[in-house]
Amino acid sequence: MRKGTQEMVEQNKRVYSRREIVNVYNRSRRELTAAEQICLEIVPPGDRFSILDIGIGTGRTTEPLAKMFKSYVGIDYSAEMVRVARAYSPRNDLRVMDARKLQFDRHFDCVMFSFNGIDYVDYADRQIILAEVSRNLRVGGYFIYSTHNIHYSRVPGYLNNRWTTEIWLSPLHLLLTPWRQVQRLINRTRNFSRQSAGVIPGVAYVNDPGESFDLITTYVDIALELQQLARHGFTALQTVGSRKQSPQYDGADPWVYIAAQKQTEGLPASLFKT
Repeated sequence: MRKGTQEMVEQNKRVYSRREIVNVYNRSRRELTAAEQICLEIVPPGDRFSILDIGIGTGRTTEPLAKMFKSYVGIDYSAEMVRVARAYSPRNDLRVMDARKLQFDRHFDCVMFSFNGIDYVDYADRQIILAEVSRNLRVGGYFIYSTHNIHYSRVPGYLNNRWTTEIWLSPLHLLLTPWRQVQRLINRTRNFSRQSAGVIPGVAYVNDPGESFDLITTYVDIALELQQLARHGFTALQTVGSRKQSPQYDGADPWVYIAAQKQTEGLPASLFKT
């Protein structure tokens, strides 16, 4: 299974490096989501000195977080994404870097990994990322991120062969461009067999509609995720569903935002490397 999921990781990275995908992200509004703002409110003003922003894409979160914290560093593993982000925010420290191999000689007060970026590696690499975040975060620091919810009501439809509505019932702009529908059908056909569920209880690799079915996304049981955070030295402070305006989540939420605080040194990343 590890070989297959590693192929998934490399495929996802290629998708996020393609010019057309970079352009899609470049058109997004450069602002924080409501759930991100709720989670960031947990960080006291007196602790807002330094932040590491992982998975910046084309810089949606860069300016808002740089204004909130005195010291800002943003990273992404897609050089194309970082190139665009630098054009919008030339004065900020933006680097090409993989979250599985953080290269800093300092500790941050806060680390943020937004918009489910942690879900585009496999579960073993997720543990490496959590260990790396813990290693680069001071004790008492805050970790905020989002991850897909395995109990989302539409997951069974994604995993099983009941997906035609996801292909054909699309937003108006997709219906007006038939080639996009063809692309979605080709991607879904190619990626459907790459899915898996039940290999690790509470974890599923799902070919959902993200980027026209071109990605394999890791979905997790949020309760399991909170247990894993504890292994890495974190205590969860808050969970906010992507469709909620307050700290709660359920099967209506495709993903969930988690705000946690580092209490102790967690497990080393080397423990999870194979």
